[in-house]
Amino acid sequence: MTSTVSSISAVGVNDSAVCPYKLNSGTPVASSRAPVTAKSSRTDGKVKWKTLTGDDIRAGAALGSDGTIYVGSYDRSLYAIAPSGQVRWKLAAADKIHSTPAITTDGKILFGAQDTHVYAVDPDGTLRWYWQSGGDVDTTPVVSRDGTVYVAGDDQKLHALK
Repeated sequence: MTSTVSSISAVGVNDSAVCPYKLNSGTPVASSRAPVTAKSSRTDGKVKWKTLTGDDIRAGAALGSDGTIYVGSYDRSLYAIAPSGQVRWKLAAADKIHSTPAITTDGKILFGAQDTHVYAVDPDGTLRWYWQSGGDVDTTPVVSRDGTVYVAGDDQKLHALK
């Protein structure tokens, strides 16, 4: 069965958001604004749920091993969202979150914020540690096999945290 998509709505943003896809005869085609390709044999393009945050979401989400979705918002909060769309918890940072969270092998959620900090949070929402950079941290932290966290920011440096 083939279905035609006539509109696309992004989860976590308002309904008036600009669609990143051009519709060509009812078929979504990635535009130069959002060169993304996604494949799934189980979707029909209909919205399953939406979760509203207090401000823009400007980065991607991360998926935990239990299905929890982690996303930062310009409302200065990191959200943990259940697969049903219900907010499990949120953790406040001191400024906007522009980075996509990263998840370590032991389940910690790492993210940077425009308050110059990198945060590490347990899956239950407990703040484990934070580290201050010399500038905003809008990038996604990367974790190596040995557990080293690499992060860059507006201080023009790449940092290795252990």
